[in-house]
Amino acid sequence: MTLAILEATLLTYLDESRALREVPVLRLLSRPLPDIKEDAETLRKAILEGGDGAVEVEFAPGESEAGGGAIGRPAVATVLLALSSAAVRPAQIARHLRSHDPPVVVRLQNDRVLIDPRTLFPADIPVVARAVLRAVRGGDR
Repeated sequence: MTLAILEATLLTYLDESRALREVPVLRLLSRPLPDIKEDAETLRKAILEGGDGAVEVEFAPGESEAGGGAIGRPAVATVLLALSSAAVRPAQIARHLRSHDPPVVVRLQNDRVLIDPRTLFPADIPVVARAVLRAVRGGDR
């Protein structure tokens, strides 16, 4: 039974088009940059509409690395959302997002919290927007 499962998994990876459809991480990494930009804009709007000025959201160019760079695959261009708040320190926002259920994976850079939309499925966008809004409000909602 174990060998049959392993064989099925390996066969999926041998067929590139099938792997891109069925392996979530490959599907995310292979998404075209215009799709990532669209998701970034959708997430930005969702955050700003509910934020009441509590958070600033800017676009920043960036790179996505599978496994945080440990896999050795070349980085893929992405569009990052850079969050900042006058009321809440970036480390506090990041801590809140990382402890959210489900956790939101973020980076800290230049006193801003970075979210990579390439790591999100479209259904994740409203969840992440709500998590950001809770984080900049100190988790009160």
